[in-house]
Amino acid sequence: MAQDAAATNEPGRPTHAEEAELVLSERDQRIKAIDDELMRSGMRGLPLFFTKLYRYAKVDRTLARNYAIQIGFIALAAAAVFGFVQAARKDQMRALCSATCAMRPTYAGRNRTAPDFKLPDIDGKMVSLSEFKGKTVVMNFWSYTCEPCMKEMPALARLAVALEGRKDIVFITVNNDDFEEQQTLQDELRTTLAADPNLDADVSKVLKEGRFPFRILRDPTSSVTKDLYGTTMVPETWIIDGNGFIRARYDGMREWDSGSARRALEAVSQGPGCLADFAESKATGRFRELCDAE
Repeated sequence: MAQDAAATNEPGRPTHAEEAELVLSERDQRIKAIDDELMRSGMRGLPLFFTKLYRYAKVDRTLARNYAIQIGFIALAAAAVFGFVQAARKDQMRALCSATCAMRPTYAGRNRTAPDFKLPDIDGKMVSLSEFKGKTVVMNFWSYTCEPCMKEMPALARLAVALEGRKDIVFITVNNDDFEEQQTLQDELRTTLAADPNLDADVSKVLKEGRFPFRILRDPTSSVTKDLYGTTMVPETWIIDGNGFIRARYDGMREWDSGSARRALEAVSQGPGCLADFAESKATGRFRELCDAE
């Protein structure tokens, strides 16, 4: 046994460790030669995966095959994760759109800025749209002589009262009846709200306090209603985000005390909201499929 051990370490013959180092040294030299070849051929700037695979193929085909398999598994895993993230993101975007799609706005987008204006309220105080910068604004155009407007008012009142105390949302209405009819419009509005069969305790409390659930601005010449906003038929309700962009316009009556209305409003006030655009109450643009039924 001693002789066998000595034989393995006889002078001039490399040990196992030295043989291993020699193999590694030769491999390093071959890799350096390959790197030099890549540099000369202009392939050195390729992604690491390709250059590494090329080296392995030149040095050891088994290493190249194993490396390619490893990268393949990583790629498949990455694709699966990417697909999962994309699906989750689409579901989240669809959830943000669900309420807006259900409400079917006549127009929805984020490329038009709401024109600024100044109008007096029913107490004579001047109010400008720009003073609500940073807040989501719900703005309803109406007239007490408009039957659909008056039918819609109780639902608007319930929504407005529910939003009272919110610092991020403002609810205003713009009335275009003549100045001399101001007392009449207030009486008609108060009577309509009080006669609502679904009158809730909060709206009733507001009326008993001698005030209205929302701020009423006066526009008897329609300088804002018609000239600035192009509104020719009321009721019409606009949702304006904190940056002053018109996010949605609803022509005609809507169920403003519904869950969909609240969620559509919250989507605008809390973030990007629905990315789908609307024209003539139809979803348009690259994100229109977010309104498609699953």
